[in-house]
Amino acid sequence: MTAVRGPGRAGEHTAVHLSVPGAQVHLTGPARLVSGAAARLAPFVASSEPGLLDQPGNTWSIQHPTEARTDTAELEHVTITAATEPTATLAVDHERRRLILDPACTLEFATHLAARYARILLRLQRATRAQELFLHAGMAASAPGAGEADRGIAVIGPKRAGKTSTVMAAMRAGAAFVGNDDLSVTRSPDGWTGHGWPRSVSVRSDTFTALGISPPERSAHPGRPPRPQEPAAGAAPVMLLPSELASLLGAPGVRPSAPLTALVFPRFAPDAGDTALRELTPDETAQRLRREQPVHVVKQADFLLPHFPRPSPAETEEVWRALVTDVPGFELAQSFTGLTVGARRLKSLWS
Repeated sequence: MTAVRGPGRAGEHTAVHLSVPGAQVHLTGPARLVSGAAARLAPFVASSEPGLLDQPGNTWSIQHPTEARTDTAELEHVTITAATEPTATLAVDHERRRLILDPACTLEFATHLAARYARILLRLQRATRAQELFLHAGMAASAPGAGEADRGIAVIGPKRAGKTSTVMAAMRAGAAFVGNDDLSVTRSPDGWTGHGWPRSVSVRSDTFTALGISPPERSAHPGRPPRPQEPAAGAAPVMLLPSELASLLGAPGVRPSAPLTALVFPRFAPDAGDTALRELTPDETAQRLRREQPVHVVKQADFLLPHFPRPSPAETEEVWRALVTDVPGFELAQSFTGLTVGARRLKSLWS
């Protein structure tokens, strides 16, 4: 990855190409915004300087307007709202494939939006390929250079099934972070690979208690205000960046991808004594995967979907069948108060 130019003067504009294999986005704006967005997307997204501010052909662009010189009156305007964030408006130029950030946003929040919509555009480009499957899953993997076989475990399930808690417990036990809630998988002659995507991690307050740790007082996430060290019962989830989570848990770091060697479906059991890891048959694995379909490749971006047609179910069916045939599935039963016991069971799959 090529380093992005430093902040420079407050009004200086610069540009960067943001890319993953098979997809790229062009970002222009104040140097602080451009370098900040590239830093938030790393290490999942590579960045390189294009040398010119002009948008290259056949590439989507995200732009922060230069003062008042960008006229967006004739463009579609989309209002973005979220409970934990300020309201913002995007101007969408469908013909020229441009997203123009709200000039009323603070530079910090505009940086956050630039990173988010770069991620969205990259995922949409990749989602047009039949050979890439998107899972509602997290992923933990062996530590880079640990001297062990390189293995990655996808943790799959619906909301509140324990995906984040399971990934965090695995990190506490020595695994690296690959993803929390969004995972895509691809097949090659060398096997399957799980690809993480840059996204904030929403952690339930009681998960910190179950793991015997306290949340950090501050986070670089713009939707996360300073909070007390001890989470109150029933408090809102804590928003953290992947690098912050890895540092908090003492994990070996963040990996953009890893070989996919196991599919794990967690469920909560009443007692820590009920912790068990059971291998599933390919048919059982297929049934559990089907429950999690369809996956929303992106959120807050319906206005972009017509530009990125998805493959038909028939086109991806062969890939789904290959996944459950090639990669073993497991059910992990664990108690919420015994996450460390479950993590020790999982460790057998990557060590």
